Amino acid sequence: MISNIKYLVIHSTNSNYDIEFTEKQIINSHMLAPPHGKGWIKVGYSDVIHLDGTISNLTPFNEDGRVKEWNLSHDGEDIHQYSRHIAYVGGVSKDGFNLENTMTQEQMITFDSYLKYMVRRYPELLIVGHGKLTGKSCPGFNVSSYCESIDIPSKNILK
Repeated sequence: MISNIKYLVIHSTNSNYDIEFTEKQIINSHMLAPPHGKGWIKVGYSDVIHLDGTISNLTPFNEDGRVKEWNLSHDGEDIHQYSRHIAYVGGVSKDGFNLENTMTQEQMITFDSYLKYMVRRYPELLIVGHGKLTGKSCPGFNVSSYCESIDIPSKNILK
């Protein structure tokens, strides 16, 4: 059980920019055995923002963000027991080859509100892009710059 959330990790679903993923499809893509899914014991995202801006809660707030198969750390600290993971549906550019910020206007409105809410709820929260912890390009944009552009306090941005 999470006593205090320290990290909010930002993801994309790494899917085409204009194709919706249902809650069930996201859960299945993580939990079904390969080749239909990743074979994880639980879904990797806490919350997902859909193309229309609605949000699905996939992991209750009283549950940690641990996915056994992920090795996420910051400065040597295993962050799973202190993290939530939000993904937006999309991330793959129109050319189908690159990750970029493909959020719809509706997704951005929800995303911005979600980030600001989480900072108010957890004043010591650090927001970080998945790629910052893994060396991958997920979520397809610079999370630090994005957070600064919507006036998230710098103390809440992992740079």
